[in-house]
Amino acid sequence: MTKLYGTETVDFAREEDAFIDRPVGGSHRRHSWGAMVFAAVLGVAGLSCVATMHKSLMTQQEMIAKMQQQLDAMHSVGMLVDEDTTWDSGKMKFKKAKKFPTKFAVDYVTPLKTQDERGTCWDFATVGVLENSYRQQGIAHGWLQEDQYMAISEQAYGAEVLRLCAGPPGSPQQVACLIPGNGIWKNSTEGGDATLLMYLMNGLKDNIYPHSICPYYPDDGNDTVCAGLTSEKRKTNPLSLKIKRLDNLMDEALIKRTMLKHRQAMSLTTATPYTTHYYPCIGEFAAQGRCNPASTSCTLCPPELSMTTCCVPIE
Repeated sequence: MTKLYGTETVDFAREEDAFIDRPVGGSHRRHSWGAMVFAAVLGVAGLSCVATMHKSLMTQQEMIAKMQQQLDAMHSVGMLVDEDTTWDSGKMKFKKAKKFPTKFAVDYVTPLKTQDERGTCWDFATVGVLENSYRQQGIAHGWLQEDQYMAISEQAYGAEVLRLCAGPPGSPQQVACLIPGNGIWKNSTEGGDATLLMYLMNGLKDNIYPHSICPYYPDDGNDTVCAGLTSEKRKTNPLSLKIKRLDNLMDEALIKRTMLKHRQAMSLTTATPYTTHYYPCIGEFAAQGRCNPASTSCTLCPPELSMTTCCVPIE
C-alpha cells in the first residue's frame, strides 16, 4: 500500500438557519394591537390544524428514530453489503460472514526484509506482493513445499525500473514514471510507487529475478548496480508474470473485505510529506563548489535569505 491525505474547517448549519428572518428577542413588542388581535383570531381557527400537524410530526420522528437504530446496528457489526459469497484459499465457496473476523492473516507471506537507509519502500512493497503470489501458486501447483519460497531481488527490480524509465523528457517511459514525489525519473530509487509494476508491465513481465542474481545494497549510490544481471541471465530467466488488474482501495472496510475475499498480500502506499530547509553559504559551506554562484550546482536562496546567492538545501 501514494498515497499519498489535510484538514478543513466546516461551518455547520445552525437550527435557526432553517428559518428566514426569525424574530429575535423583544422584537414582537413592536407589533400593533391590531396585528395581535388578527393573529389571535387566526390562531383559534387553526388550532385543530396545528394539533394534526403536531401528531404527524411525532409519527415521522418515531419512524426516523427506528431507521437510525437499524443503521447503527448495521454499522456496529460491520456488515458486508456488496458480496453474497467469497472464497477460501482452497477455492471453496462459502456464504459471507455477517461481520469481519477479529484478526486475519494471509497464507504464505514471505519473511520480513529491511530497506536500510535507502528510500526503496515502494520496491520492497512490490516485491513482497510478488513473492506471496509466486509462493501461493508454487505450493498450489506442487512446485514448492509448504515451507519453501522464492526470494525475489529488490536490487534487480529497482535497477530494471530505472532502466525502463530512462529516456528523453516527454518520452512514453518518462511520462509513465513521472509520478509526483518520486525520484525514478531522476534515475534514482529514492522514492517510487508500487503502481510502476502496472505502468511498466510490458518491460517488467519477463524481468523479475531471484535474489541470488543480485543481493541488496544497503548504502546509497548503488541504485543501478546489479553485476549478476548479464545478457545471458536475461535470456534464460525462467520467471514471468502477468497482471490481470490493479485496484486502488481507499476505504478501510473495502480493504478488509477485499483481503478477506482474495486472501492475497497487498501493498500499502502513502505519500510522505517533507519540507526543504535552506542554509546560507556561510562559514564552512562558503568554500564548497555548490556555493559558487557560477556553478550549475548552486541552489538559489529563497528571498528571505538574501545574505548569500547560493544556499545548501536540507530535506
